[in-house]
Amino acid sequence: MKVLHYLNQFFAGQGGEEAADQPPEYREGPIGPGVRLDQLLGDQAQVVGTLFAGDNYFSNNPETASEEIETFLQASEAEILVAGPAFNAGRYGMACGEVCTLATERLGIPVLIAMSENNPAVELYRSKVPILGTADSTGGMGEGLSGMASAIMAFVEAEDGWSDLSSLLIPKGIRLNELSSTRGSTRAIDLLLSKISGESYSTEWPLPDYDIVQPSEMESNNSQPVVALVTEGGLVPQGNPEGLNSGRADRWFSYSVEDIESLESDGFEVIHGGIDTSSSNQNPNRMLPLDVALDKQSSGQISLHENIYSTTGNQGAIPTMRRIGDEIAAELHNAGVQAVIATST
Repeated sequence: MKVLHYLNQFFAGQGGEEAADQPPEYREGPIGPGVRLDQLLGDQAQVVGTLFAGDNYFSNNPETASEEIETFLQASEAEILVAGPAFNAGRYGMACGEVCTLATERLGIPVLIAMSENNPAVELYRSKVPILGTADSTGGMGEGLSGMASAIMAFVEAEDGWSDLSSLLIPKGIRLNELSSTRGSTRAIDLLLSKISGESYSTEWPLPDYDIVQPSEMESNNSQPVVALVTEGGLVPQGNPEGLNSGRADRWFSYSVEDIESLESDGFEVIHGGIDTSSSNQNPNRMLPLDVALDKQSSGQISLHENIYSTTGNQGAIPTMRRIGDEIAAELHNAGVQAVIATST
């Protein structure tokens, strides 16, 4: 079986963040982790080519990226496309999801993604494409590649594709209605009694498992740490020229405040849905305290980052919010920001 392997720019050996905007490129044969994957496949399959692109390229150029990727996929004559392991890298996982969804929906190519169950891309793509669970970090590379090879070889032998191999994959998260002979209240009491008595039990409606983020210790080489202001309160320039959503946001924006002394009502507004924005629109500093931060900078307590960052948290999808958080955090990290004040509605 001819295997095409998708990687990001880092694992393809093209560089780190400085190469995150690299357009898609195709190479014959395996490269990077694909070399080991090809060895593990033995005689049953062969990595005939590697497709790679920068982590940022898809989010910044969605239409162009899709066209370029589809062209490469058609030319490769691959019988299966595998992506990763992406571990817990959000942007890498999102790119894997986009590539594999395009391959299977437009071209009918079987696909497999390998990434951690905690990757924010899982919630977005697990109902569309098969995902093999891996460790959170690159320390699990060997195990991840072995799992990919085993899954590919099992797919080669399976009579009904991935449906025969559901036990190997992260559940798709699709809920189906079932008719029970016992009414709901009775089942609920039975579950409670089992829990009280220490017996095994299983809920009929698993709740999402949200991350608990522990703040890092601030590392600063001087008495003026670089601080950035971030909000999910829907703060935008007057008139909302970039069109930030008032709810279900799928994007974020940064605005320079280098020459601004305060957020004034004639320059900024709050478009967050579901709340009374009148007080924040009268004084946008109530949503994002630029005026106080500038006072602290004037007194020598902090050094304020030149940009502020904004999105809308109203009715936000968790995978999308994770992606937005990852992208803003990456930009702040690259800019040398050491602390963030994040305001919410």
